[in-house]
Amino acid sequence: MAIPPITSLPSLDRTDPQFREKVDTFFGSQIPLFVAEANAYAAAMWQALLDAGEAREGSEAARDQARAVLAVASREMRRRLAQAMQLADFAESYASQGAGYAAQSAAIKASNETIAAAVQSAAGLPSLTGNAYRLLGVLPGESGVGWVHGMGSGYVQLAASQNWSVPDGATWVFVECLGGGGSGGSRSNNIGGSCAGGGGGGQCVQRLLRVSDLSSSVTAVVGVGGAAVTGSASGQAGGDTSFAGVVAKGGEGGKTGSSGYVSGGAAGGPASAGESSDFGGGGGGGVSDSLRYAPGSSTFGGGGGRANGGSSGASDGGVSQYAGSGGAARESGGYPSGGGGGNVLSSEWSGAGGNGRIRIWWW
Repeated sequence: MAIPPITSLPSLDRTDPQFREKVDTFFGSQIPLFVAEANAYAAAMWQALLDAGEAREGSEAARDQARAVLAVASREMRRRLAQAMQLADFAESYASQGAGYAAQSAAIKASNETIAAAVQSAAGLPSLTGNAYRLLGVLPGESGVGWVHGMGSGYVQLAASQNWSVPDGATWVFVECLGGGGSGGSRSNNIGGSCAGGGGGGQCVQRLLRVSDLSSSVTAVVGVGGAAVTGSASGQAGGDTSFAGVVAKGGEGGKTGSSGYVSGGAAGGPASAGESSDFGGGGGGGVSDSLRYAPGSSTFGGGGGRANGGSSGASDGGVSQYAGSGGAARESGGYPSGGGGGNVLSSEWSGAGGNGRIRIWWW
């Protein structure tokens, strides 16, 4: 009978750069194939023995064939098993070498860190911990070396008045001030053409300042938005915002009246009632007996508040692209610096103005 062949296992070279991948392939696919072929070989051998047993006992040819099959199978199995053991030894040695390389790398890293710490201490350098992306520089008064603020790394937003300390190492300060928005006017009822104008938006002023021109502590004043009013009263003006001589004006409060045209609050900056501006706030919306006039918008300042009264016209506050927009009827202005909306309903309040803000960048 035919004896099935057994595929020869590949010889592996330990110096081959792909040795590890080839060992993985060997144990993942070639060993299972070898086992399957060895089982088939053994089955064929056993069948040959059975065939030989069925032959007559005096058949020398049948016994010789069985002995030959058994001898070949035995030699082949021993050879294949020896080769598998050798490759297993190679794989174990390779893994051991990899662990050794990892330990050696860790030891080198620890040694480098020790050397770096020693050099750092000897040179009087500050700790590296927690100071990623900061710049090393000479401290004020040439008192030593320390971490200083790099370009673009210093920023703060102030929502309330306070004393602001200039950071060590800063050379320039860029400041943006926004005044408070004015509140809307109020009329006690909506009878006989009652009208209330919207509050004006707060102004935006930006300046680049040299740190050498500043004191170490700068007084920062953030203007508060005008408070809401009720009954029959004009709205209240928003407070001015200031920082080191930079002043952003607050918006005026909306006016009130029973007939004719009633003006909205003038914006902080150049815009009058209902006018728009880039850096000045938007003027508050005015109103007549029959028409509400649109409030002013702004790019950087606060938007003007919407008037209340009249039978038609504007329905929303003035829009600001980078600050707070104006409030609709009886709604507060957005933060920062939006003007409040007017009110003509009894027992209701006008919209308050949005508070101002200061933003500071330094480097």
